[in-house]
Amino acid sequence: MDKGRHLKVFLEGLGSSHVCLIGPDYDTMFGTLCTILGVGFLVLCFPAWCIGTFFGGLCLLLFVTFLFSFLLVSLSDPGIIPKQSKDQLEMQRSEMVERGEVEASKILTCSVCNIFRPRGSFHCRTCDACIEHMHHHCPFTGHCIGKRNLWYFYFFITMLYITLIVFIGTVAWWAVLFASSGGKCSGSA
Repeated sequence: MDKGRHLKVFLEGLGSSHVCLIGPDYDTMFGTLCTILGVGFLVLCFPAWCIGTFFGGLCLLLFVTFLFSFLLVSLSDPGIIPKQSKDQLEMQRSEMVERGEVEASKILTCSVCNIFRPRGSFHCRTCDACIEHMHHHCPFTGHCIGKRNLWYFYFFITMLYITLIVFIGTVAWWAVLFASSGGKCSGSA
């Protein structure tokens, strides 16, 4: 099945194989991943654990959940509609008209993918694919946000805001503790 410009990655394990898709903006996606890992490392390396062991553990759990949400949206299929040949498209069109399902002039098609476009579906020029219920193309996750990964995207955005608020608060709290203790890690929570 043609997935446009997406790179298919096969993961084997536990008796089944899974296909992950890396979008055409893989360089931006890997840049975002490196930024997430870098900021997470800096905050989790010292400030969170300096405040307290329990707090550091909670920050680590929050960070792992945030990272999981990013990978979930970045590696999932957004709802790519498989491309087909022009012959297949014409055969489907004639069958639909013969059955009286729709008038020939009212059938929406994509001339690049040679498919009937369902309502809410659009062709993404970056991904070179039609996406079901396309929301937008997100370069930070590497590909489109559509029918199959929209809720993952909402989870990612929610986790992003929560993680930012907690990490900014952690660094501010640590700075106050660090300054009031004369440059020593207090380790009390």
